[in-house]
Amino acid sequence: LIKNWPSEVKQLVLALFNEWYETSFFPKIGKIAEVTLLHKKGVKSKIENYRTLSVGCNLCKIYLSILTQRIEFNAEERNLLGNIQISRRSYHPAPN
Repeated sequence: LIKNWPSEVKQLVLALFNEWYETSFFPKIGKIAEVTLLHKKGVKSKIENYRTLSVGCNLCKIYLSILTQRIEFNAEERNLLGNIQISRRSYHPAPN
C-alpha cells in the first residue's frame, strides 16, 4: 500500500506523476500488459470458462487511477456529465 511507503519514496513518485501530468507523458511500459487466461470452472476446452488476468506496470496503474479521479472530479465540477453517466460515479446512487 502507498500509505506504507517511506515519505521519500512518496515524494519521488509524486514528482514523477506531476512531471508526467504537466508534460502529457505516459510511459510505453504502461500501455503493455501480459495477459494470462485463468480457468474458472467447467470444460477446459471452452473459452467462456476462462477469465483474463492482466499484469502490467503497477506504478502506471496508480497514476492512471489518480488521473481518472482528477478527470471525473473536474468533469463533475463543470457539470459535463449528464444523468446517463450517473451510475458510473461512486458518490451518486444509480437511478432506479
